This record gives sequence, structure tokens and C-alpha cells, in this order.
Amino acid sequence: MIAVDDIDWFGARAFTDAAALNRREIDLAGDVRTMPKAAEVLTEALGRPIAFGQTPIEQVRQYSKDMAVRPPHRSQPHLSWLSGARLST
Repeated sequence: MIAVDDIDWFGARAFTDAAALNRREIDLAGDVRTMPKAAEVLTEALGRPIAFGQTPIEQVRQYSKDMAVRPPHRSQPHLSWLSGARLST
């Protein structure tokens, strides 16, 4: 999960400082909530069940080989991008 304020800041900067950011990639990552916790919070907030499910790595590879090999974020070495994730109602 990424804070909206962070997305806003980087999005605005892409316009105000375009020359410096041209052809650069900036990874945004949030580490406050796990996906199961996000599903729990959304379930409570929306008053209806929200389920968390992991996507099998084979499915992730079919969609994007890059996503299937991306390492975990440095602040959460115990997590892996290899399992994929989705929230569904």
C-alpha cells in the first residue's frame, strides 16, 4: 500500500521537474500494512468481506517475468514478490 500523499508528491514532481526525471524510474513502496491486514481493514471499513489471495507464481510469470523475479523490498526481507497478491470482494 502506498500513501496517496506520496503518489501526489511524485506525480506533481514529474511535471515540475520533468528534465531531472526524464527517462528515470522511481520505485514507490509502502511497508505499513501486509496484504492480509489490508483485507482485514477494508472488510471492517466497507462492512463486507474482502478476501486476500496469493496468486501462484506460474500465473505471475505468465503475466510478467519481471514481477516474478523481483526481490522483496529491503525493509521487509521476510516478504517475497514471488507469490503475487490480490484483494477481492
